[in-house]
Amino acid sequence: MYVNVEYILDKIVTFILLPIVSISFIINSISSDPKIYQGIARLTDYFGTFPQNVDTIWEVKSISNRMLNYLLYKISIIFVPYSEHYLNGVVIKIISLIIVLLICYYFSRQIKIKYSFQVSSILILSTSNVATLQAEWWALYLHY
Repeated sequence: MYVNVEYILDKIVTFILLPIVSISFIINSISSDPKIYQGIARLTDYFGTFPQNVDTIWEVKSISNRMLNYLLYKISIIFVPYSEHYLNGVVIKIISLIIVLLICYYFSRQIKIKYSFQVSSILILSTSNVATLQAEWWALYLHY
């Protein structure tokens, strides 16, 4: 009897390890700078109109980081009010997870290396929670 070990490992990584890493990514609360980004995104609604308000009230980060965090804030408050900080962070993490998985899928189709989707997804999602959702974290794969 022939057992295809490569097939079994592929399924274990895709359907067991990747979901575990994804759930861990989601349930870890947002920390440090990303919390500040979301607080500033909330304040931008009180200062002028879009897109000038995003540029006026933000800290020294690139305009793409400002827009991305403002977009995450606006989408998250559709589902959960900003006052529910933990749940709001969970929604932001779910949206970020979807973006990461879509970009990793696109990346894996471009380079056509076996297991590139699984490896790139797990590596990005398992970075330290302090680095997650930082401008540099987004820049690692959004430049594709």
